[in-house]
Amino acid sequence: MKEIFGIMMSLAFTLAFAPQIIKTLQTKDVSGVSTGVYWLSLLGYIAGILHTYLCIGFDLWLYLNFGLGLLLTVWFLWLHRRYQRPF
Repeated sequence: MKEIFGIMMSLAFTLAFAPQIIKTLQTKDVSGVSTGVYWLSLLGYIAGILHTYLCIGFDLWLYLNFGLGLLLTVWFLWLHRRYQRPF
């Protein structure tokens, strides 16, 4: 039963970034999107992976959550840099 909550957590946190990535890919427009939340998320995902490794051990759903979230965050930050208009 508790595995279901791990699956739900991983899906929710991982897929939370997907709409912004999809919109950016479709419009190639990142104006009005602040990267602050993505940089903080990047830090949080790295800290989460390290914490899980050092304090918890192997937990598939936590590694899946943090790993996929980290990948999506890095992808969006790359998209933001690519489509950012010069001043």
